[in-house]
Amino acid sequence: MDFSNKVIIITGASSGIGASCALHFAALRAKLSLVARNVDKLRNVAEECEKISGTKPLTIAADISVEEDNARIIQETAESHSKAKTK
Repeated sequence: MDFSNKVIIITGASSGIGASCALHFAALRAKLSLVARNVDKLRNVAEECEKISGTKPLTIAADISVEEDNARIIQETAESHSKAKTK
């Protein structure tokens, strides 16, 4: 499968199933928005994704139980990945 030009938002991306999904979708060349509360672990997963895909994923420190954070996740993802399209 090829997920080039597909945008994937992964919550809980700093560990466990979320981190595994991030690495898997990086290998499939998806444009990633990685979301988690633990910034250090999130950064580590993002670096691994970049090694796999050659593309740096968007990282967002957020808590999905907070409504404002959910709106910010969507906004930052849309802004980041729409800019990538025009380049």
